[in-house]
Amino acid sequence: MTQAVLEDLVDGVWLLNHGGDGLRVNDVFWRSIGFKKFQSQLAVKEIRQFVFHEDLELIDQILDVESSIKKTRSQIIRFIHANGKWVWFEVKIKDVVEQEYKRTFLFYNISSKKEQEHVYDHFNEMSRVGGWYVNMADMKIFWTPSMFRVHGMKVGKTPGVEEAINFYKEGPSRELIAHLFQRAVEKGLDFKDDFEFVDANGRQKWVRSHGKPVMENGACKMVYGTIQDITSEKKREIELELSRRRFEQVFNSTYQFCGLIDAEGTMLEANDTATAFAGLKKSDVIGKKFWDTYWWQNSKANKEKLKKAIERAAQGEFVRYNARVWNKDKKRVTIDFSLKPVDEGNEKTSLLIAEGRIIQDLIDAQKSLQIMIRKTTQQNEVLRNFAHIVSHNLNSHASNISSLSEIISESDEKLPEDIKRMLHHSSERLIQTIEHVNEVVVIHTSESGEYDNIDLHEEVKGALETISALIALANAKVEVDIPKNLAVRGVKAYVESILLNLLTNALKYRKKDKPCHIFIKAEKSGSKVAFSVQDNGIGIDLKSYGSMIFGMYKTFHGNEDATGIGLFITKNQIESMGGSISVESQPNVGTTFTVNLMAG
Repeated sequence: MTQAVLEDLVDGVWLLNHGGDGLRVNDVFWRSIGFKKFQSQLAVKEIRQFVFHEDLELIDQILDVESSIKKTRSQIIRFIHANGKWVWFEVKIKDVVEQEYKRTFLFYNISSKKEQEHVYDHFNEMSRVGGWYVNMADMKIFWTPSMFRVHGMKVGKTPGVEEAINFYKEGPSRELIAHLFQRAVEKGLDFKDDFEFVDANGRQKWVRSHGKPVMENGACKMVYGTIQDITSEKKREIELELSRRRFEQVFNSTYQFCGLIDAEGTMLEANDTATAFAGLKKSDVIGKKFWDTYWWQNSKANKEKLKKAIERAAQGEFVRYNARVWNKDKKRVTIDFSLKPVDEGNEKTSLLIAEGRIIQDLIDAQKSLQIMIRKTTQQNEVLRNFAHIVSHNLNSHASNISSLSEIISESDEKLPEDIKRMLHHSSERLIQTIEHVNEVVVIHTSESGEYDNIDLHEEVKGALETISALIALANAKVEVDIPKNLAVRGVKAYVESILLNLLTNALKYRKKDKPCHIFIKAEKSGSKVAFSVQDNGIGIDLKSYGSMIFGMYKTFHGNEDATGIGLFITKNQIESMGGSISVESQPNVGTTFTVNLMAG
């Protein structure tokens, strides 16, 4: 058989030279892969550009002149057509004994055969799926046996195209499949969709139909495809969709804030409660880092704490703490916040559930409770102070009256006018003290907590008059350096009680062998008034007793009439008015108490 006749019978011929580096390729081969004319002589490496990449290893093997092919050998190889599609060739290879060429390659185009095999492969891969194709030349349909089962029919005569379409449920499903089939024929477009379907026995089903046209020179030569009964799958899908909708309803209507984030902190989902709270849309937060969303922008520290919490949760730890987030008005609201890793059955956590519950009302209630506790404590202090004023202050007035009575009883003479005056004054001060006790009750049961302006000069003058008899019996000298009209803000009864306690202590703890000297001084500094009571008495060892001097029931001198309550009450009275008290003392030298109160 001559070479010219051979080339007419095959779809291409190659001749490989003895060196293995040059090929002669005939025109028939080039036309078979879509090229009208190409060079007939070319290097072996140049032919590789036309070979489908998965078959390059095969082409290298059959072009290797080091190997010997004495008997004819066949190989299936794909080449790339000029239009970009594959062309399948069966290549017959054999070494020849010629002076010029080492090996011949005869090419047979088997693309049509492969196309049919491809269709049947689809059917075989999906044996439970019915396969079909329509030959557009005569409109005949081919069905696999599974197609008959899907249609509820015995294997036998295949229906026509129109009859096959009528198995699709009348209405949207039938209209859609007819439209998609027509579009595939006219425009060469694949289709795949789910349809309602009624088989030959009247059973309603769901099927998934897939069609693919085979086009040639712009015309549809064939349409092939599959049909699969997906009724069970569709029922599960519908149930899943219902479950999803129910979940969304619960997820979005829950009182709590809920969200899903990945292990890197990206927001995947947020419920309506969370977005509505901040006046946001879901698109404002989905896809963003959780710490960059609006809720957390009230402080840098807040964002950093959240980042660290997400890192811990991503390691599998449940994280919970009280957090402050912004509402839509940029007002900070406290929430009980938690991050829970989702257990996916492996060591790595990829999903976190973020939850938040507003506890601002609880926080406010706790603050109100704390205020109530403080107020109750203050009221208890008031009761203790009240008892002190009744026992201590009234006792001061009673002692003064008792001293006056003692002076009267020891004298045979007519009652002197100064004694009458002191007795009358002590009685008046006793009445005033009782009135002040009533004022204490009124002030500390009032919600306003307002203070009065109190003339400190007059209060010291009144206190000295109250204990004038005690001063006389002690033969004490009292000096006062207080500007007139110097006022402090506070409770009048407290100020009187403080002065009486400090002054009577100065008298009580005087030296018996030395005249008692008391110096009272006051001055204003800014918004404060500092007044001091200094004596030259026996003093206090502050190294031993300094930490206890204002303690309740603490005494330091062994006096039988010492109760250890006076300085404790005095300190509490001063602090309840926003003031402070301090002490300086040396044994056998004297003591100075300094009180700071708000200026009036």
